Amino acid sequence: MSLDAQAMLEVNRQLIFAAAKQQRQSGVESPLVVSVATFGRGVKQEMLQALEPYRTAFGHNQSLVAAPPLELARQWLKQTPPGVEEGFAVLGYAFGKTVVQQWRWDEEVGDAFF
Repeated sequence: MSLDAQAMLEVNRQLIFAAAKQQRQSGVESPLVVSVATFGRGVKQEMLQALEPYRTAFGHNQSLVAAPPLELARQWLKQTPPGVEEGFAVLGYAFGKTVVQQWRWDEEVGDAFF
């Protein structure tokens, strides 16, 4: 699997859901969770340092999963991450690429055949 921005979301899927649930239990209605590469050509050290206080886990290949406040994410995206009714926003960074998606809480339920 190519460890691009989309893959950063897939390899850390369980950790992302756990971070979002933790935020929801803390009263955040529409959490934002980021999964960023820290290896090879991952994100700059300045971004990793900014995310460190909001880290919830180390993921695949020492990637970082964090739940930063929206104000911090606005600085990176130059826009407000999308709010999601009945869900949360996820942001993946790797190899100079970014992906922003909206995940629903019910997507966590696996397929009965797997």
